[in-house]
Amino acid sequence: MLVKKVLTIYLGRNSPRDITVKQDGVPVPFVSLGATSLAVELDGTEYSSNDGYVAFDNNGVVTLTLGSLTNISKGKRNARLIMYSDTYKRGKVLLSEKTEYRLVLDFV
Repeated sequence: MLVKKVLTIYLGRNSPRDITVKQDGVPVPFVSLGATSLAVELDGTEYSSNDGYVAFDNNGVVTLTLGSLTNISKGKRNARLIMYSDTYKRGKVLLSEKTEYRLVLDFV
């Protein structure tokens, strides 16, 4: 997992940003775990792989493409990374503002 990873997101640009999510030092195999989608939750709104904002692979790499958001103001925000699968139909939170491992997005 990540420890206070801060990613800069440039509003108005759709440059993808990658993170590698690890558990016990090993990349999380999202596909092998049966992940059907991943989402990032910001201020109570989810942006998911179903909508093209998030992509993931079987090597723990998560790609965020959030620069095109128009309803986000500049500044830092804690984000939640949520995995959905047949086992976790309502989602399993992997990273949040309440866990030891955090994902912070800095919108500039």
